[in-house]
Amino acid sequence: MRKVKTFVHVFINSLFPLAWYYKKILKTRFSFSLKYLITLIVILHILFGAIFFIKYSVINQSLPQLNKNLFDMLSNYPSDLIIRIKNSQLTTNYDHPYIMWFNSKKFPTPVLAIDSFAQPEKINEYRSYVLLHDNAITIRNPNNGRIKSYPLPSQNEYIINKNRVNQMQNVLLDTFAIRFTSIIIAGYIGILILLLIVFIIVKLLYLLLFSVIIFFIMRTILKNTDIHYKKIVQISFHASTLPLIFEYLVITSKIGFSFEKGGFFISPFGILIWLFSIVYGAFIIAGIYEAYHKEKRHPHHHG
Repeated sequence: MRKVKTFVHVFINSLFPLAWYYKKILKTRFSFSLKYLITLIVILHILFGAIFFIKYSVINQSLPQLNKNLFDMLSNYPSDLIIRIKNSQLTTNYDHPYIMWFNSKKFPTPVLAIDSFAQPEKINEYRSYVLLHDNAITIRNPNNGRIKSYPLPSQNEYIINKNRVNQMQNVLLDTFAIRFTSIIIAGYIGILILLLIVFIIVKLLYLLLFSVIIFFIMRTILKNTDIHYKKIVQISFHASTLPLIFEYLVITSKIGFSFEKGGFFISPFGILIWLFSIVYGAFIIAGIYEAYHKEKRHPHHHG
C-alpha cells in the first residue's frame, strides 16, 4: 500500500513540471526514477491494452461470422449421406466424394473431403485440410503442405448421418467458440507482453538519445548552471508522464483493425512521430528548466 501511495504521489507531481518537485529529483536516486517510468509504462500498457481489446476485439468482429459459417457448413451436410466406419474401414452410400466447404473471407474453402476410394495424396488434389478416406484420416498442414495420416478406429462402429451431425452441431459450435476465444485471448496477451518489452526498450533508448540533444540545448539556455547528463535523463523519466499518456491515447485512437486493410493499421504514422517528439521535448525542457532554474534563483548564502 505504501508503494502505491508513493507511486500516486510521484505520478501526480510529475504530470506537470513543478519547480519544487523537479528540484527534488536532482537529489533522488536514478534507480527510483527508472522504476517509476517502467511501472508507469506497464500500467498504461495494461490499461490501454484492455481498452484496445474491447474496442477492436477480433472476437467481437469475427466470432459471430465464423460461427455462422461453421453453422452453414454443418447445415449443408446432405440428408441422404451416410458414413460408416467399421474395422478401420470407411464406407459411404455415395459413389462420389463429398466435400464440406467453409465460407472464409467471402471465398469458400474446402475443409473436409470424404472419399472412401482415395489415397492420402488425394488431399492435395482436393486442397482440403482433412481427408477422410478408405482406412485413415489424413491432415494437411496449411503452412508447409505436409500431410500426415492416422488410422481409423477399429474397436467400435461409427455411423455419421444428418441426424448425428445435427446433434453434434451445438457441441461443435460451443467448443469452437471457447477454443477460438481462448486462442485469441492467449495470443493477445502474448503480443501485449512482447510489445510491452519492446516499448520499454525503445522508450528508454529514445529518452537516452533525446536527452543528448536536450543536454546541449539546456547548457546554452542555462549557461552558468552545472547540468549533468544523467540528471537530464532522470528528469526526462518524470517529465514523460503526461506525454506518455498522450501517446497512448493518440495511438489507441489512431490504430484500428480492418479485414479490408489486411489487419492492423496506424494513420498517419509519420506525423505522429513528429508530434510526440515535440510534446516530449517541450515537457522535458520545461522540467529541466524548473529543476535547475530554481537552484539559480535561490542561491545559498554563506555568512
